[in-house]
Amino acid sequence: VQAREPGRLPVIDAESARARPGAQMFANRLAKNLDRIAAWARREKVSCFRVYDADMPEYAFAIDLYQSDPAGSAGRWLYVQEYAPPATVDKERARARREEAISVLPEVTGLPPEAIYWRTRRPQKGRAQYEAIAEVGERVVVDEGGLKLLVNFTDYLDTGLFLDHRKTRARIGKLAGGKRFLNLFCYTASFSVYAAAGGAESTTSVDLSATYLDWAARNFALNAIAGVRRFEQRDHTIEEIVASTTRSGGGVHRLVRADVMSFLRSHPKGEFYDLAVIDPP
Repeated sequence: VQAREPGRLPVIDAESARARPGAQMFANRLAKNLDRIAAWARREKVSCFRVYDADMPEYAFAIDLYQSDPAGSAGRWLYVQEYAPPATVDKERARARREEAISVLPEVTGLPPEAIYWRTRRPQKGRAQYEAIAEVGERVVVDEGGLKLLVNFTDYLDTGLFLDHRKTRARIGKLAGGKRFLNLFCYTASFSVYAAAGGAESTTSVDLSATYLDWAARNFALNAIAGVRRFEQRDHTIEEIVASTTRSGGGVHRLVRADVMSFLRSHPKGEFYDLAVIDPP
């Protein structure tokens, strides 16, 4: 019996799994996807992107490539999520397909096993998907749109950066100039970082998790964005928090630890935002 580190690949007999026909079928599809999508990513200077998403239904995985920059010059990582098979699927057959996929990942992607991370996705309720699974605390810096953002492959089900929001983040950056921006259920506040970098007059990011607000503060710091202030609703009224910046002052980026519904109910009348992102779990 060999214990597996959180987020790391399951231990398998890779040589035996690679010899099975299914492993080669999966490898061919993944290699084809990688060639096509990586060429597009280089042209568009996109660093982090999905290369496979259950293209072959029997191999039910989502595979994302994360890079430190569009060329991956300082680091490349693979984040693999297995969609948990339903009860109708034979467990041994599911295990065999899992092993076949794992056995070819290093060869196809050119990444060593220590740069490949693994998670199993199951249906979640409430905030379960945001709760810590481990406490390794290992974060890496990736590039998106010229901004630096922290991701974590070991401690949570999600990495801290939703890749499918890339275009929306870019749109927020373009729209935010001179505006007061509100980000509810802000998670790691990547939308707010984009807004601040795009010239927002102020940003207000609200989440109930102190851990994610700490993460958000580090994302701001990574991009040398000044004027970041932290608030706890238990220590300040919403009126005091909102009053910490005005249109004449500006330049303040507020990270507010509060229940979003409580924040909205307590928000002073007559104080408005020009642009908002509302992305509840």
